[in-house]
Amino acid sequence: MSDTILVATRKGLFTLKCDGQSTSGWKIASTSFLGDYVEMVQTDPRDGAWYAALGHGHFGVKLHKSTDEGESWTEITAPALPAAPEGAAPEVDMNGNPLPTSVQNIWSIQPGAADQPGLLWLGTIPGGLFKSSD
Repeated sequence: MSDTILVATRKGLFTLKCDGQSTSGWKIASTSFLGDYVEMVQTDPRDGAWYAALGHGHFGVKLHKSTDEGESWTEITAPALPAAPEGAAPEVDMNGNPLPTSVQNIWSIQPGAADQPGLLWLGTIPGGLFKSSD
């Protein structure tokens, strides 16, 4: 059993550690992105890296990586939808509503297999599956 729990919330990312002392056994050890909407958090068992997807509303989706268990974070490239061809009519759904033109949310982060270092799969809204090897 792990002694760390990562909790993604609309108010930030909370790292809980089992201290073995309190009655619940768990305490908030640190916070990251305090006040920001952390949509998803995932650890990578291959190298121990942590990934956090943030939803900043106006500024869009951001993706961050930590290699030191949340002590510091580096923003990395978030998935993006391709630009529509110049002059193309906006795409619409079956009800005639315009489809989103940018990623609105990262709802899933999945590291690749043990023999695929650096590979991540990212599920998004609108529906998309992105593969990143960098």
